Amino acid sequence: MVGRTARVSWAILLALLVGACTGSAVPTTAPTSDAPTVADTLAPAVTVTPPPTAGTTDLPGTSASVGPTIDPSALAAALTSSLSVWDLTDADVALTVNFVDPDGGQTTALGTYTLEASEQFSNGVPPGRYRFDFRDPATSAAGASCTIEVPDQGTVTFTVVPGAVAVTQTGFTPAKAGDLFVATSPVCKP
Repeated sequence: MVGRTARVSWAILLALLVGACTGSAVPTTAPTSDAPTVADTLAPAVTVTPPPTAGTTDLPGTSASVGPTIDPSALAAALTSSLSVWDLTDADVALTVNFVDPDGGQTTALGTYTLEASEQFSNGVPPGRYRFDFRDPATSAAGASCTIEVPDQGTVTFTVVPGAVAVTQTGFTPAKAGDLFVATSPVCKP
């Protein structure tokens, strides 16, 4: 049975490749018998060209580019700050990240992420103004929100605990306990 399943899988993959190259429709279901598969009945004139090798962007037979080439060193040069988020609750937490234009105040959504209970993530980010909206648990309609300047070469860390979100930032020393929480921290702007 494993041999037949592998043959069917390769047949479907090959049919999709041929369909994509020729523009024709391809089957969306697997063959149900031991009858010859698409791979068994292809005309000898059909050839499959391997993908381009690493470092090239031209497709065989064309001069069009696949997409922009990203220089990893240029990307690393832009990600000079870091963001860490810790979920220390017993539930999943949703985090929506928005970039805030410092000139006009317009926001650009960068994504919504879900952290599982006790999960942590850290990412390099470009410096700038961001708004972070937390929902604890993830199914909540609303939660804590913080608009904060992420400084160049700085680190911002959010720690979600039951009922609150704590925030720390490079160069900020809290004067009182309330300065550590998103709801009352002076690093979070309205």
